Amino acid sequence: MKDFFISYTEKDRSWAEWIGWQLEEAGCSIVLQAWDFRPGENFVQRMQEAASETSRTIAVLSPDYFSSVYTQSEWQAAFNKDPTGQRSLLLPVRVREVELKGLLNQISYIDFVGLDEMGAQKALLEGILGKRAKPTIAPTYPAQAVTSGEKAVTYPGEQPGVQESEPTSEPLRSKCRPLSVTLAITHSESTNRIFLGLEKCCNPDDTAFFQFRFILSQRLGGEFQERVNLKIEVGEAKSDRARFLMNNGMNSAQMEFLSGPVTARAKELAQGTKSDPMLNDLVTKMLEK
Repeated sequence: MKDFFISYTEKDRSWAEWIGWQLEEAGCSIVLQAWDFRPGENFVQRMQEAASETSRTIAVLSPDYFSSVYTQSEWQAAFNKDPTGQRSLLLPVRVREVELKGLLNQISYIDFVGLDEMGAQKALLEGILGKRAKPTIAPTYPAQAVTSGEKAVTYPGEQPGVQESEPTSEPLRSKCRPLSVTLAITHSESTNRIFLGLEKCCNPDDTAFFQFRFILSQRLGGEFQERVNLKIEVGEAKSDRARFLMNNGMNSAQMEFLSGPVTARAKELAQGTKSDPMLNDLVTKMLEK
């Protein structure tokens, strides 16, 4: 039995595919109409099989979702199996502004509205794994805008690419705005997961600096749990390279280095590691690849 059936309308297909990609990268198994249903198959029968042969149902909520005949039966089937919500068999994910009424109004949902890609990814995985949603770092001051970058499956809430107001040639003191980009999520032997992000941060005097977010998680009891969580600041001498990486993503040499020496070192570290000079050096060396 697979983990999740993703219920959505055609107008929200991009959202469903983005969610499906994130879940499979996190080690979950899914059934998604766009990926798993083939031409010539009986659509209604395949929907019935998908709903009955998966453990939980994710409902991609939008105004169009509630006007579809098929999606109503899909989320209601999951609700009927768990009307109290104690087993979390129905997991609503709101991807566009919509007022929830009736039975769905009684269920807590994962909300993507107003989030950038990294925020939506964090909300999804924490909501799916049922963990407390407190962030590992202090939240960004709400008055400052955050945008996001492009991934293998483009985040539907943003246009592809990083929207950056300041040209690369301008000094870092000009119009500093915080920015977060997910660079990679990789798996090692299906028991380890590496997350690598890059953040542009702003000092009180409006100057900018860059830092990597590196997280190694291990699968324990069917769920991934953090083992190593590092914030690695990039020196001023490499700020231009960090900016280039944030705008253009990782190349093949950098991905190989991340999957090789960086991952190997991370797996040697003890549970709860938050600082390691050797791993810091390895991560920043990727900027030279």
